[in-house]
Amino acid sequence: MTATLTESELLPGQDAALQRGRGETGVTERQVLRVARRLDREAREHGRPRIHLEVSDGLPGRDVNLVMASWRVPPRDLLFARARAEVEGSSLSAILRAFLAEFATTPPGSTVRLELPGRRSVEAL
Repeated sequence: MTATLTESELLPGQDAALQRGRGETGVTERQVLRVARRLDREAREHGRPRIHLEVSDGLPGRDVNLVMASWRVPPRDLLFARARAEVEGSSLSAILRAFLAEFATTPPGSTVRLELPGRRSVEAL
C-alpha cells in the first residue's frame, strides 16, 4: 500500500519539520510523504532544481532505479571510508545504501546496526 495525501492536507512534516524525539516505531509512510512534498515545494519556491523524487502520486516503490544523491562531507573522511569499503570487499555506495535503509526503518533515538557483507555488525548512532 502506498500512502497518498491530497494537496489540501497540510499536516506535520508537510508544512514544517517533523517534531524531534524518540519513538517506539520508525517514521510512517505518511510522514515520509509529507516531508518529501515539503522539500519539493521549498525547492520550487527557491528556484532550486527539484530532487528527482516525484511524490505527487505517493512514495516510489522499492524496485525503482537508484537516484544520485550528494552530501557535503570532509574529504579525509570520504577517502578513509572509500579505503575501508575496499578493505571490506564492498563499495562505499553499497555500504551507505545499507546504512540508510537501516537508519530509515529504525525508531528515532535507536542504535543503528549495520551488517557489513560477510562481516560483523557495526553500531552507529
